[in-house]
Amino acid sequence: MKFQTKVDNFRISGYRRKFTEFVRILFPWTLLLALLVALYATIQNESRTDSLQLREELNIGLGGRAVIQELDSVLSDLLAVSRNSWLSVSGGINGIDDHFVHTLKVFSEEKGLYDQIRVIDMNGDEIMRIDHRQGEAHVRPASELQNKADRYYFKESVTLERGEVFISPLDLNMEHGEIERPLKPMIRFVTPVFDNLGGKRGVLVLNYYATRLIERFRSAVANIADHAMIVTNEGYWIAHPNPDKEWGFMLNRDERYMNDHGMDVWKRIASSETGQFYSGDGLHTYSTVWPLKTVGHGVESGGESSHIRRQNYVDGYYWKMISHVPQAALDDHRYEILGQIFIVAVPLYLLLIGICWILASQKVEQKRIQTDLRLAASVFEQVTEGVLITDDKNIIRSVNPAFTRITGYTQDEVVGCKPSILSSGKQGKTFYQEMWIQLARHGCWEGEIWNKKKSGEVYPERLSIVAINKERSSEVAAYAALFQDITEEKVLQNRLIKHAHFDNLTGLANRLLFMDRLDQAVTESLRRGDIFALMFIDLDRFKVINDTIGHDAGDEVLRQVSLRISQVVRQSDTVARLGGDEFTVILKNIVNNGDAAIVGEKIIEVVAKPVNIDGQDVFIGSSIGITVFPDDGTDVETLLRNADLAMYQSKQSGRSQYHFFSNKLNSFTRQKLEIEQELRKAIENRDLSLHYQPIIDPRHQSISSAEALLRWNHAEKGMISPDIFIPVAEETGLIEQIGEWVMYEAVRQAKEWTDLGLPKFSTSVNLSSRQLRLGFNRAFVEKVLDEHGLATEHIMFEITETAMMEDSDASLKWLDSLRELGIKISIDDFGTGYSSLGYLKRFPVDVVKIDRSFIKNITTDRDDQSLTRAIIAMADSLGLAVVAEGVENATQLDLLTDMAEFGIKIQGFHYSKPLPADEFVQFVRSFQAE
Repeated sequence: MKFQTKVDNFRISGYRRKFTEFVRILFPWTLLLALLVALYATIQNESRTDSLQLREELNIGLGGRAVIQELDSVLSDLLAVSRNSWLSVSGGINGIDDHFVHTLKVFSEEKGLYDQIRVIDMNGDEIMRIDHRQGEAHVRPASELQNKADRYYFKESVTLERGEVFISPLDLNMEHGEIERPLKPMIRFVTPVFDNLGGKRGVLVLNYYATRLIERFRSAVANIADHAMIVTNEGYWIAHPNPDKEWGFMLNRDERYMNDHGMDVWKRIASSETGQFYSGDGLHTYSTVWPLKTVGHGVESGGESSHIRRQNYVDGYYWKMISHVPQAALDDHRYEILGQIFIVAVPLYLLLIGICWILASQKVEQKRIQTDLRLAASVFEQVTEGVLITDDKNIIRSVNPAFTRITGYTQDEVVGCKPSILSSGKQGKTFYQEMWIQLARHGCWEGEIWNKKKSGEVYPERLSIVAINKERSSEVAAYAALFQDITEEKVLQNRLIKHAHFDNLTGLANRLLFMDRLDQAVTESLRRGDIFALMFIDLDRFKVINDTIGHDAGDEVLRQVSLRISQVVRQSDTVARLGGDEFTVILKNIVNNGDAAIVGEKIIEVVAKPVNIDGQDVFIGSSIGITVFPDDGTDVETLLRNADLAMYQSKQSGRSQYHFFSNKLNSFTRQKLEIEQELRKAIENRDLSLHYQPIIDPRHQSISSAEALLRWNHAEKGMISPDIFIPVAEETGLIEQIGEWVMYEAVRQAKEWTDLGLPKFSTSVNLSSRQLRLGFNRAFVEKVLDEHGLATEHIMFEITETAMMEDSDASLKWLDSLRELGIKISIDDFGTGYSSLGYLKRFPVDVVKIDRSFIKNITTDRDDQSLTRAIIAMADSLGLAVVAEGVENATQLDLLTDMAEFGIKIQGFHYSKPLPADEFVQFVRSFQAE
């Protein structure tokens, strides 16, 4: 009983020592972790707040610009219509040209923006009125026309001169003294009209549907359903997330901004043009638009007006574009940060507690090692693990019976020797040096090692070594080694590894099991005489997901895609993941190719459905290649190769589709090989050349730059399109030689033009992301420029946005290094890839080139017009220059120059096609002379 009490007291004392040591170690680490957490929370909160503020500023700026552009568009319509001489002196006051009436009807139906078009004489009588109803224009009969002399817009506009315009405030349309139902908020655009002798005969009025302003505002501003709005100078809502609150001031409803957010908030907004501030109920961002203007054209003799003058019509009347982010949304940001901290900090702190407890235990246990060794002596002879004890000089002093059983050496044979007698030679000198460093530092070492038995047999063992200190001293008195033969464990481990046939991430068959199943399918089909299909699936845009959202999101996409594919095939079929985003399917015992086609369509359909990652929908696609046994091949290697070729054809044909293998694909492969061989000869024989297409600044009528375009004039086939040979060059690595030659030739030619005294402009050289991996770097560019003595301002690099995003981090570093030389960077084909403000801000870009696909139909397609305006506005907001590609006529040129407030540069056949170097010189001199 007394002995048991002593043992219990000893244990309690040991725990106390451990706990005391544990607290001493944990306390400073706890303070450090708390400081890091607080710093992280502060930085994250500031970063997210800055991002939110910038987003709201951009939103409101785009919304205000959309409103002004809409009003300017209506103004342009009015001025364009009013230029016609539609009244004649001889015809009297009602002498309106029938052709002009027809023109206004067509104009009303095509625009669809104007409720009414009126012509009012100098006495206020309507002499013509066209109503727009359900997409059609109707000319009101004379019996229904009214006198508008008492209307304010007539009184204000009848005094205007030629080219001047009166724009009315917002009001509701009235018919015969009553507000028209349903409600029609209107803005009236009015300008005087003249007869063919120049006499003022009346005014032209366009009644513009004001609801169109809200549509334009909402199309330009993100998150409008949450918190974006337009209010008048008195705070009444024009546009509001709740439609019931809009236009209330026209019906004497007191629906105003200050009612919801307080008068103090409204006073701050009304006191300045733009701003942003926080209040008790959230973040307020605002800017001011003055929609009411008298607009006049300064008319010069013999020509159109050369400028527009503006002045406020009503002092103090304006509209406020306001976004309000509720406090709850701001709190959600903070809670999200706190959640992130909790998810990371709590496990980290628990891990820290565990580590500190281990360290405390080790320190306490070191003081008990000698006692433990003495206690261990009683069981020394009984343990099944081998035990070896050496002195401080590493000379063996004792071994136990298990040592002899495992190694074959008796105690007499090893005492006095060093443990190196057991060395197998598999571990080098460095291994043992690190082991002794660990022993000296921590007093123990544990690991696996290969040793050799007396018989010469090499075996693996798990070895633990402990340093035993002298009494009341830190000096080592002895070392104790405990080891175990783990040969059987290793055999079992290798067996488990050998039989691991399934992918850890998706649970699908891995490559090893797939190859085995494919071999079985070939054998069984040969024996039974049936057919099966092999499908090779590659995900489209998966790399973009990894680069933009993260690898964790990519893994989740792979898991969901694997589950979807498995659900559309039979249990007897095999679905495997070969690695990355590549999957294969073995469809056994099918009747014909149609069965495989049905499965291919199902896979494309289910993979195309959005994958939800943390509340965000992610979209991918799949390109599938299908080969059929035995028609396309009778062995595993042939089937795999053919399926891969078919998949590649799906990629080349536009992705998200399937293709069966055919002999045409073999022909396609041979064609690529032929192009590669002839391209190598073309490089050797210098059959490649550069043509140059000028990029014009229409505002200053000057040549801004010239794009160097690669051309291949084949001796037999004539000009071969770059779309054919450039992909082959990139795939085979020939792009490295071609890219170097293009750089040398472009720099040489630019230097020659400089020496000829041509006007100063830069030469644009196209880069491929493949050149990044092939060594086209800053050092090479410096070398070429230095050899020719050309300044960096004469060279510009162009890269497509799709190529830029293939390896975004590497591309960013690459472009940064080139831009540090002083060379400008241009994004080519912008709008066809992943165009966003985030990418423009992230990459070192100076110029944005709008893809020709948007320019082609810009004069007729409103969507292309809107997208082009958005790109121009995005570039303007970041201070980037804009180039429009593919401009072929003056109409496109005029529309683009009107869109670009701060200027735009033009490239296309309207000015010149790509020219050889000598013809380009002639063009430059001719253009300069003109």
